[in-house]
Amino acid sequence: ELTVVAQVVVRSNRNIDPFFGGGHEVYNVRRPLKTPPVKVQIKEFPAGAPANFNGAVGNYTISYKLPESEIVSNSADQFEITISGSGNLKFLTAPKLSLPESFELYDTKVVDNIKVSDTGTSGSITYAYPFVARSVGEFSIGAVEFCYFNPKTQQYNSLSTEPFTITVLDD
Repeated sequence: ELTVVAQVVVRSNRNIDPFFGGGHEVYNVRRPLKTPPVKVQIKEFPAGAPANFNGAVGNYTISYKLPESEIVSNSADQFEITISGSGNLKFLTAPKLSLPESFELYDTKVVDNIKVSDTGTSGSITYAYPFVARSVGEFSIGAVEFCYFNPKTQQYNSLSTEPFTITVLDD
């Protein structure tokens, strides 16, 4: 239920020159609007959800851009993950990236390209993970995983990046 305000233009009885905006008057008319109730059936997720499942529903793919394989200590770089597809994209949370203790991970930047249409929501979301490597050495970074539920197949699916290695050189 809501109340809307409609502006109604009425020809004025006053004798005002139309050149100066006269000849009509505008009235705000309030009208209540109400839709009939709608029943929604909400299904529970099937048992056996993976531990990294965070509520994503739809059909997705994952792509990623790795940082340089060699960087200088105290320099910045970033890791990017793009999740594309159709489903509840607006409610996705950034997959967790685990970096070594000597890396400073900054706030994740999110860029979305989401389209909503009659057939649903589709598009992509890119998560950029900026970081600074503080210590010299060779570091292994584990795969980043993203899990979702596909309602068409009624199954949980997991997507992941490849693990990678970064060599941090002395500045």
